[in-house]
Amino acid sequence: ITLSDTGYSIAVGCYNASAGIGMVNISYYDNSRNSWVDEYIFEPSSYGTKAFGFSVAMSGDGLFLLVGAPLSSVTYSNSGSAFAY
Repeated sequence: ITLSDTGYSIAVGCYNASAGIGMVNISYYDNSRNSWVDEYIFEPSSYGTKAFGFSVAMSGDGLFLLVGAPLSSVTYSNSGSAFAY
């Protein structure tokens, strides 16, 4: 779980969300609607990632997100990867 400095954005990593497929749930507060809005980032299937969402880090302003996948096999077997959004 990571939270922006403003408290208006939060990301929760779910590295085994559905049958080994990882995802990240991002929620942000929309002042115009006076409510929280949910968005999702699903594991990139073309990279052979595993444990996508095991770790998440957000910038203070909530505009950038880093997602870890420690068992990813993009370069070498289980070498790990980080994805920037």
